[in-house]
Amino acid sequence: MNSQKEILCLHYYFPPLRSTAVIRNYHIACAFSSLFDKVHVITSDNHTRFPSEERTFPSNLHLQSIYTLDYRRLLAGKSKKDSHKATTKKASPFFQWLLKVQKSYPFNLFFAEGNLIYIYGAYQNAKKLIDQGQISTIYSSFGPYADHFVAYLLKRKYPDLRWIADYRDLQIEPIYRNVVLTNYQRRIEKIILSKADLVTSISDGLSKQLELNDRPTKTVLRGVELRVQEAQYEKFTISYTGSLYFDYRDPRVLFSELKSMIDSRVIEPSDLQILYAGRDGLRFSDWISEAGLSSVFFNKGMVTQDEAKTIQNRSHINLLLTSSSPELTGVLTGKVFEYFEALNPTLCLINGVYDPEFEALFSELNAGTVVYNPPISKGKMRSFILDKYQEWKLTHKVNSTLNQEIIRSSYGWKSQVEKMIG
Repeated sequence: MNSQKEILCLHYYFPPLRSTAVIRNYHIACAFSSLFDKVHVITSDNHTRFPSEERTFPSNLHLQSIYTLDYRRLLAGKSKKDSHKATTKKASPFFQWLLKVQKSYPFNLFFAEGNLIYIYGAYQNAKKLIDQGQISTIYSSFGPYADHFVAYLLKRKYPDLRWIADYRDLQIEPIYRNVVLTNYQRRIEKIILSKADLVTSISDGLSKQLELNDRPTKTVLRGVELRVQEAQYEKFTISYTGSLYFDYRDPRVLFSELKSMIDSRVIEPSDLQILYAGRDGLRFSDWISEAGLSSVFFNKGMVTQDEAKTIQNRSHINLLLTSSSPELTGVLTGKVFEYFEALNPTLCLINGVYDPEFEALFSELNAGTVVYNPPISKGKMRSFILDKYQEWKLTHKVNSTLNQEIIRSSYGWKSQVEKMIG
């Protein structure tokens, strides 16, 4: 594809900030570098206050940091520790209501990440770049919503520019019901996106929701970069690396099944270990204890991205927890494809209704299995675990079944990003 003019990317989250939220933004910006003559990235300067890690940038990618004073910086104070908090500390109804308020317009302009200070600074710096350069396209990410606000203002001032608005998740969640005055929020979002030339999201399920804004919409999946396989753990290991979202991600049906398999001597307890890594270890540990599995459980706590990947690489089964509802299926978060990169089988446990997008993806890639709470196919989870356990007993490893040929041909970052430009 021939390179085009310049593109401006608005990314509150971007390296060197160390966060899972930067992965999509970073790889898309790098893919743009082969499609445009120059890539400009405007981001928050929060990386000066929070944990950071260096990443290499293409030579034609230019980064500009904007002063940011929002609640993350205020909560951190003099510390450089990220202010993410465990969901066990957020579970009170009042705190949940406050989270909804700060995500909702107009409160998100003042209290959310990337508030008016960031929005003003990003807008002023973007105008200078547009006035003096050859920018033809604006690309904004979500969340937070600040990047879309900036892009909306720029599109109003420069209507000839093409605006691509991307969503890692939804501003208005049918499952989590994470905003107040929902109908009003829908009207505001429709007004803002009315200026967008293309709206993109991480899955068909999210795209169907975003199509309600009457704008051209495409699904751009998270790209996959397969890793070099590592030696697996000595014990048969099932691991979960990530956070819980109150009770929307719920592994208890798995724990009950594992306890049943241990009690019936289908699995020897001395063979098994369950690993957790993330910010919600206390809640996970409580559920483990309720199931009577404390003797085989290990809580790794908060780990770096590299440490999390090592756990995924060495596990025999990676547990994926997600949710679905009649209003929203196919929530293909970055964690899905992060697990695929590890090459080991994935047990996807969906708290909700049948999810055709997950089923199709796992079937196409032979990535593992999809099960539900409440169960849809009786014995499916038990059969999958037993099959992998017996393979481990015979060979002391579990082989990858992932279709790497399809991954390489259809699921790389560049092939996904080209959908935006074509």
